[in-house]
Amino acid sequence: MPTTSPMIGPADAILADAILTIHIAAGFLALTCGSAIILMRKGDGRHRQVGWVFSGAMMTVAVTALALCLFRPNDFLLTIALFSAYLTLSGWWAMASRRSVRSARAVVALDWALALGGMATALAMLGVAGMEMLMDTSHRPVVLLVFGLGIAAMAGRDMVTAARRGGLSRAEKLARHIQRMMGAWIASLTAFAVVNLSFLPDLAVWLGPTALVTPLITYWSRRYAPKVKAVIA
Repeated sequence: MPTTSPMIGPADAILADAILTIHIAAGFLALTCGSAIILMRKGDGRHRQVGWVFSGAMMTVAVTALALCLFRPNDFLLTIALFSAYLTLSGWWAMASRRSVRSARAVVALDWALALGGMATALAMLGVAGMEMLMDTSHRPVVLLVFGLGIAAMAGRDMVTAARRGGLSRAEKLARHIQRMMGAWIASLTAFAVVNLSFLPDLAVWLGPTALVTPLITYWSRRYAPKVKAVIA
C-alpha cells in the first residue's frame, strides 16, 4: 500500500532522480547479462564473469529501490525490492557455498540468515497484500500474494535444508542456483515488461514472465542437475 509521499526539496529531488537513473541502468544491465547467460555455455569462466555482473546489477537494483522508498514511500516497491534481493543472494550462495572455505558452522549460519531473511520478506509481502486487498481492487494485491507465497515456499525449503545434517548435495545446490538466478532474471524481465508493455492487462504483464519462463527453469534443472527433482526450490 503506497503511503503519501513526503515533501522533498530540490536537492532531495535531484538525488532521487540520480538514484532512479542508477536503478534503471542497473535493471537494464541485469536484464542484458541474464539474457546473455541463458544463451552462453553454462559453467565456464565467461558464465561466471557475466554472472558476477548480473548479481551485482540485481543487488544494485534492489538497493536503489530501497533508497527510492526513502524519498517516495511505497510498500509495494519495497517488498518487490526485497524479493529480488532474496532471489539473487540465495542463488549466489547456493554456488558460493560449494566453494566456501568457511567452517561448516559458518556455512550453516549463512544458510539460516538467508532462509530467515527470505521468510521475513514473504511475510512482509503477504502482509502488504492483505492490507491492500481491503482497499485496492487493482492487480497489486494479487501480485504480492502470488510472489509472497512463492517466496514463503522457497524460504521454508531453505529452512528445512539448513536444518538437515549435511545440507544440500552438490546437485541440489546447482539446481537451487539455476532456479533462484532464473527467478531473479524473471524479476528484471517483469520490470521491463511493466514499463514497456503497459498496453497489456496488468496481471499478464506482472505474472506472464513467470508463467512463460518457469518451464525453462524446469528444463535446465533437469538437464544440469538431473539427480534433483525439478521443482522451484
